[in-house]
Amino acid sequence: MSVAKYLISYPRPYRRGRQLVEVADVDAAYPEVTRDSGRRVVGMRVMEGTGRHDRKRLRIIGRNYTRSGQPVASSSGTVVVQNTAESVRTALRAVLPQELERLQAIDSEIERLRLERQEVLKLAWQRGHVVGVGELRQKANRHLGRRSGG
Repeated sequence: MSVAKYLISYPRPYRRGRQLVEVADVDAAYPEVTRDSGRRVVGMRVMEGTGRHDRKRLRIIGRNYTRSGQPVASSSGTVVVQNTAESVRTALRAVLPQELERLQAIDSEIERLRLERQEVLKLAWQRGHVVGVGELRQKANRHLGRRSGG
């Protein structure tokens, strides 16, 4: 498993801008040329492969690893780009080692804060800080325009 990480940038469907996905490793393949099969499923065209590869485009596949070291393809880390240096550069960036160290420090700080937050919530729950039903009824009645009551 390599130490280098990569950032894959891809357009967000139905939204503006691009999203960055962090992956541990990347792979590439030529996508298959597809054509309309003439069939429709729920009003959508069904495409079928032609057996040829489109060498004008590249499919960049991001991979992360499980704790046991098995590679897992990231579903959000797959993007198809034109087979040009500029397109690949726009879609994929390598994280340099010094940046990686800073990112790992930030990730460990986030994890520490997340654990601290869980401890505070657990402590608050154990101490039993609760809101009484009467107090909630009073607030609800204020919203209805009443004074207080039962």
